[in-house]
Order: sequence, then structure tokens, then C-alpha cells
Amino acid sequence: MISCSPRVRQEVEALFSADGDAATLSSDDLEFAKSKFCGEERERYQLSKYICDASGNIAGSFGSIAEKIEELLRNSSCAISQDNPINQVLDIELGLSLDESFSVELKNMRLKGLSKTDVENIRKELNDILSEVKKELNNGPDRTPQERLKLIYDVILKRGFAWADSNLLTMGLMERQLDCDTSAFIVMAVVHEFGWPVRLIEVPGHAFVRWDDGITVFNMDLGKIFPDDFYKKEFQVAYDFFAGSYDMISLAYFNRGGAKMELGRNEGAVKDYDEAIESNPNSADAYYNRGIAKGELGRYEEAIRDYNRAIKLNPKQVKAYNNRGTALEALGRHEEAVRSYSRAIMMDPNHAPAYYNRGLVKRSLGRDDDAAKDFKKAKKAAVRSESRNPNRKMFEKPNTP
Repeated sequence: MISCSPRVRQEVEALFSADGDAATLSSDDLEFAKSKFCGEERERYQLSKYICDASGNIAGSFGSIAEKIEELLRNSSCAISQDNPINQVLDIELGLSLDESFSVELKNMRLKGLSKTDVENIRKELNDILSEVKKELNNGPDRTPQERLKLIYDVILKRGFAWADSNLLTMGLMERQLDCDTSAFIVMAVVHEFGWPVRLIEVPGHAFVRWDDGITVFNMDLGKIFPDDFYKKEFQVAYDFFAGSYDMISLAYFNRGGAKMELGRNEGAVKDYDEAIESNPNSADAYYNRGIAKGELGRYEEAIRDYNRAIKLNPKQVKAYNNRGTALEALGRHEEAVRSYSRAIMMDPNHAPAYYNRGLVKRSLGRDDDAAKDFKKAKKAAVRSESRNPNRKMFEKPNTP
């Protein structure tokens, strides 16, 4: 059964309270009625369950028109609304301004310039997903909240999507690849159109969605339900991420910042991470990545502040301790660098990059015996050894969701 909010129900009642016989309604009348639900309102695809249930008890045109509009809505196609945040996500990614002939395989992602036809196909893919979900909801049995969200993932997978790393939504939709944030983007785009109480949740290196209507609360991650305790144990951060307010825009800027870093556009990456942090001040990953970009630009003091903030938000961010050490060393603060590397090692005794970097600093301080021990431990971890590149520090890559 199709449902909608009390506000829409009131609008329907007001619309059909005028005198008139349902039998005399023209096709134009029906189209006008349909447009009442297919305009800019978030609930435009929803007809009141109240109306459908009560139609047999209401005299005149009201009950009949409810049935006719319901039939129209069941079989009509859908389009993502103009106010849907997914449109801004697409605009942000298209803001990379890549020539349509551009295509490159990078360490962490594949980037491709998009033609006008590509962009149209991407938007069509989103509209088609929405249409299929709506038809399944309207023509099938009543579904629980869990079943509704699972339906979105099922529809996506039936369309040929496969689980794979895809840092940008546009690339994921083009190549029909899903990862945690790409799937979360698509789910959030669909639920926006139905007005469901679903939020995007960001945690270090990951994103998922959460249904919370005050009664029913659950997390859905890549099409599966996970309890709160799972995330609290997996992501031991210094803030309550379930209580946070996140939006797709923060994650979109974060992803675009990563793409710009891959392209060597570090100034642009810093600006994107600024936007991500403004939308989500608890994004430890955004602070961490911005620290890397600033370090590449020689802005080491600022990089250290970003690493410190990332560590405060996510005390288990071992890579932040390591990269903070490289920034400290670049400023000649060698003993502080040693302490930062040591902290990373204390948290992860098998963290080869920190051993290697600490060895380099100790050697520069004339502590050759201690340096040799660190190089030996780094080599044992089979990540990097002094003999392979004795003067290169192991600077760890940005985080991706």
C-alpha cells in the first residue's frame, strides 16, 4: 500500500473536496491530480494509505479519484527531484573538470573524463533505480523498514552492479561498481524521494546508512544489518558517531579531495577537505588526508595540526602518528619525530613504516646502532628496508571510505 505524510493527506482531501462526479473527470483532471504528487514535494510518489483505506467510506469523487491516482502512480516512472542532494554530489564530482578524453589508472582509483552523454546516462541510471524500487514497493506486499532498505540494495545488484572499490560515485555508476560510500550515496538518493528516516553515518574509512524513526532503529551496510556494538568495537573513536549529523556533501568533497591528491592537485585537495570538514567536523579521515596534502605543499606546521586533530578524533589512527613524524622531521624537530614514530610502534608493534622512519631519524642523530635495529625490524616486516631506498621516508597514503 502506498503511504504518505499527514500533510500530503490533507492536501489530497482539500484537492478533492470540491463538488463533482468522478466519472466526469477528464484526462487533464487526472494529470493535474497526479502532478499534485509528482511535483517538488518529497512525498510526490506517495498516495495516502489513509485515502486508500477510507475510499470506500467516502462519497462522491474523492474515493474514486484516489484509486485512479494510485493506479497512475503505480505505473509511472520516476525522476530524481531537483532538491535531492545526490545532484550536488554529482556536480561536485563533475567539478574535477576532466577532459572527456582523459582516462588514467591511479594507485587508489580510476579516473575518467565524462562526456555529456555519460552524464545523462549516469542520471538515467539513478532514475531507473528509483523507478524500479518504487514499482516493487507499490506492487508488492507491505514491507518492514528493514525490507525496504534491503530492497534498494537488491534492485541495484539486479541491475548488474558488483562489489568493488570505486571511490567516486560517477565512476561507480558508469562501471556499475559498488563500495560502501557509492552504495550509501545511491541508497540516500532513493530514500530522499520517499522521505524515509534514514541517515548517512561516516566512520574512519567507512560509510553506511541508519534507519531511525524513534521506534525502529538499525544499521544497514552493503545490504546487511549490523548492530551498534559491531561498529563501536570496530571503530573506537573519541566521539559518538551515531549521534552525529552527516550529509552526502561532506563525503563527496572528501572523495573529490582524494581524486585531486591522486592527480597531484594538492591545493585543490586542501580546499575540498576544508569543505568536508566544515560539513563534518568529526571526520578524522578528512583531517588526516588534509594533513598529507599540506605536507606535500610544504605546509608542515599546518599538517601537524591536522594530524593532531585526526589523532584526537581517532586515537587509533596509527598512520597519523607516522605521518606526523615525517612532518616534524621536515621542520628539524627530530626528537619529537622519534617520539611520534615510537607512539605509532607502541600502538602497532608490527608497523614497519614507523620503524623505518624512526631508523632514519636515529641515523641522522648519530645513533647508528639503534637505527640498525629499527631497519632490521622494518625489513623483517617485508615492507621496506634501508638497502632498497635508504633515504626515502615511508609516507603513508590517504584514507578512502
